[in-house]
Amino acid sequence: MDLPQNTLAVSAEFLIILRRWFQYVAGANLPQWAWNPTPSASKILIELAYNIQLETIQQTPAIAIQRGSFGTRRSTFGDKAKHEWPGYSKENLYSTEVYGTMNFNVYSLEGGEAEAIANIVFEIFVTQQQLLEREFKFKWLGDPSVGPLGVIEEDRSVFIVPVTLSPVVYDMAWRNTTNEPLLKRLRLTSENINQALKETVYTEYFP
Repeated sequence: MDLPQNTLAVSAEFLIILRRWFQYVAGANLPQWAWNPTPSASKILIELAYNIQLETIQQTPAIAIQRGSFGTRRSTFGDKAKHEWPGYSKENLYSTEVYGTMNFNVYSLEGGEAEAIANIVFEIFVTQQQLLEREFKFKWLGDPSVGPLGVIEEDRSVFIVPVTLSPVVYDMAWRNTTNEPLLKRLRLTSENINQALKETVYTEYFP
């Protein structure tokens, strides 16, 4: 089975996008917010949300990348890229459309700085939409929006401005063969379903 693009990969792609912009563009024009791969030399922290600590954002402005909800919607009957429904051959290609929301929270000890950085993130997604769709293989990047200035509950001296990009849409494609996944050959009765799932899904895909 071909491994599809997944939501973790999407989050990582936005991490790359913002780091590159703040490294090269901000590095040349806005050095006060230039990102550097060496943490001690970086003027801004750009990380996935679960990698950011309160102690860090109390010292430097930060952009925390966090995905919202993602789901699927059928773009064609049966989600097929070829062949007729419900036929099954030795190698069928399938696809579906995955869509969701990406969140970018900007933190700073200065409200004006948080607003300014959030506006930069907003403008990146407005002005670079077509380029990002093409280069990162997104089907569609929707409209960005900037939320109001606020403070975080953990430390009310830290300001936050949320930026949201929605929808983020990409195609998820996969190929099924006669031998995989093994799950399709099971008799999913109440007596064997739990053991069968454990023996196939977990051992095949999470060894």
